[in-house]
Amino acid sequence: MHLTRSAGAELFREGLRLHHVRRILEEGSGCPRSRRKIGIVERCLAWQDRNYKAVVAESYNFSLGEHCWVVIHLKSVKKP
Repeated sequence: MHLTRSAGAELFREGLRLHHVRRILEEGSGCPRSRRKIGIVERCLAWQDRNYKAVVAESYNFSLGEHCWVVIHLKSVKKP
């Protein structure tokens, strides 16, 4: 899994690490009212006192010669 520059900044701002993003993707569910293009996955997870949203896109790493996932967005919202 790789990060875009903006997703890395969002991850840092939220105080999270890549293993947290992995947990959101594995344990989360599809987000309501969100439509994404083919090849882009968006997952939401209610965890601790916040709702987290992670968006990843399928990509290709030419250096390694294999498909990979790139985190393109990460957001958290305090639960109401």
